[in-house]
Amino acid sequence: MNRDIIVVGGGLAGLASAYTLLKAGKKVTIIERESYLGGRVRTIDVKGRPVDFGGFIIYPWYREYHRLIKELGVREKLERIPLHDVLYELEDRVYTPFNKVKLPFTDTAKLWYTLGVPSLRVKLERPNLETFGDETVSETVRAAIRDEYEGLYEKFIDIVAQGYCYAPVTQFRTAFMLPMMKETNVHGDIRSSFYFPNGNGIFIDALVKKITALGAEIYLNTTLERVEGRTLHTSNGDFSADHIVFAQQLASEIASSINPALAEGIAYTHFYSAVVEHATDPQVNGNDHWGSVFYAPQKHMPYQVLTSIHLADLYHGALKNYILYNVKVDDALVDPCTMLSQDGLFAQISDQCAKLFPDAKPLRIVEMVNWKQLMPISTVEIVKKVRELQGQNGYFFAGDYLGSPSMETALRTGILAANAIK
Repeated sequence: MNRDIIVVGGGLAGLASAYTLLKAGKKVTIIERESYLGGRVRTIDVKGRPVDFGGFIIYPWYREYHRLIKELGVREKLERIPLHDVLYELEDRVYTPFNKVKLPFTDTAKLWYTLGVPSLRVKLERPNLETFGDETVSETVRAAIRDEYEGLYEKFIDIVAQGYCYAPVTQFRTAFMLPMMKETNVHGDIRSSFYFPNGNGIFIDALVKKITALGAEIYLNTTLERVEGRTLHTSNGDFSADHIVFAQQLASEIASSINPALAEGIAYTHFYSAVVEHATDPQVNGNDHWGSVFYAPQKHMPYQVLTSIHLADLYHGALKNYILYNVKVDDALVDPCTMLSQDGLFAQISDQCAKLFPDAKPLRIVEMVNWKQLMPISTVEIVKKVRELQGQNGYFFAGDYLGSPSMETALRTGILAANAIK
């Protein structure tokens, strides 16, 4: 059967694209290789409590996210995020709150002189690729403040970027960072953000319910095997359509078969998110009430804890003694095919957890997710190629190609692709 539109990928970009098209009266089919929708937004039950393992911070500048939250009727379930006490490890085992980070004023002035004016002209969904080209954040910082790598400012940016599972600043492109930097500084950062205390799955469930009510067909556990024109050969049969929205990861054989350039120049960070039970509730700086800690990246560590989130603080006293860790995998030191069990990952990180919280013995991992391909690291060339290919042969692209996207960027690229079809 020929359909109007097939959306490949049921993450935020794919769902936003499908919803926008359905509201315009199109017939839409979604195919998703996983058994669930939402992609990197994933809520899992931990001891009877919904916990977000993927994206959950809803910044005040997430305009599309807030618009959809209101439209889907779940705004009353949103709350101001309680993680005000966010700390950074700028010195070994010394954790500094954001408002006490002593970044040199002269360095700040130099950097903002470089970034300030260009950052006013860029948009999340269409960053200005000409201003900085393929220059990395690291290169931009060094050029602006003439500091050696591992200087305080650059180290701080690196801690923040990798703590959010983004790429290292030596790989993260300035053109893609600028829109987020501008928005967070102008419209508010984590201290003025929102979240769903019962999990961001509430948003995904409401969006999927609306998509289903509008008549979409949804096929889960369906792997795309081959593309021939506008026919998709999948593990669940063949699908044909007038238009196809590819809202899946570009670093795949499928993307390469569409156009070899699409699979070149894009890579992904590799993380585990794991909830670890401790013998007692961990303290930071002798304090029971803390939100999260971002740790300095270390070299030559196969598995490194880069963020810890105090679940008792996040969930109003629930899940005391439980910490959510984001653990970066160095694929240069670990075979990317390695799939650790909960016990296997705990064996890799238990010593780190014990050192981070010496008064709260780590006991075990209770739940975890292996994000084999998390935040994409894109190049300017691949973004230009995607923009050039948009609409050709009835193909449209959303999501990953912008590199290190926020949840808002995912929504916007999905809507952008849908509007191009409408």
